[in-house]
Parts: sequence; structure tokens; C-alpha cells
Amino acid sequence: MILTVDKNKIEPRKVLMKYKDGNEVTYTLKNFKPNQEMVDALFSFDKAKYPGVEVNDMR
Repeated sequence: MILTVDKNKIEPRKVLMKYKDGNEVTYTLKNFKPNQEMVDALFSFDKAKYPGVEVNDMR
């Protein structure tokens, strides 16, 4: 993984993922908002919204 940072703003700009099989994927960050508040609901899955979906809890 290679992380490119904007030196003046001290913000991430791009992430390059290099895989063992030779593939590369680049993620370009167009908008960066640091220290955002995140509610727990963003990280929970509501099975009722997706009927017919199989949930596999790998914990």
C-alpha cells in the first residue's frame, strides 16, 4: 500500500494498493473531512431492509 499525502494540507490524497498477483488499484480521495462524528448505526446491518439476504457472522 502506498499512501500519497498533500504536504501543504497534511491530508491523504491517494492510496495505491499493490497485490501479490501484480494487480494494482488506486483510490483517489476527492474530499477529506477529518474528525467526523460517526454514529453506531453507520456500522450496523438491518436484515429487515434486505429480505432474502443470507447473513454470515464470522466472529
